[in-house]
Amino acid sequence: MRPVLTLAFCGVFAASAVLVLTVRRYARKWGVMDHPGGRKIHPNAVALGGGIAIFLASAIPLFLVGAACRALVAWPDLLSIPPALHRYVQGAASQFSLLCYILAGGLAIAVLGLWDDLKGLNPPLKLLGQFIIAGGIAAVPGVRITIFVGIAWVHI
Repeated sequence: MRPVLTLAFCGVFAASAVLVLTVRRYARKWGVMDHPGGRKIHPNAVALGGGIAIFLASAIPLFLVGAACRALVAWPDLLSIPPALHRYVQGAASQFSLLCYILAGGLAIAVLGLWDDLKGLNPPLKLLGQFIIAGGIAAVPGVRITIFVGIAWVHI
């Protein structure tokens, strides 16, 4: 199982690198840049939109694997699955709708970040948006947000 996870990690890492470089190239071409000045500490203009590239590089493989597992459970004759993987495929398929909610929330956060990059939201408004998105995802049955506070785990 470890080689599969290593391969998956390498694939997502490579996709992230390619997407970030592509977004950077188009951001420069279209002038979607963050220029130095004010509270900015970078000495040169920096391309915006890298968060969207990283989100897509992570979300697309997760979605595709979840959808494939769902299809394999719905149509077992579609592809022969080794018996040792049946349990994992069924588990992933059963959590696919929950994954879609979480990915939708991640997309909303990424779009909010891009909007902030392009339009410059004030911090309290951006934080409010993030709370609303996270709260909307947490309202979906089965989603738990766990944070570590002090010496105790808090489940929301």
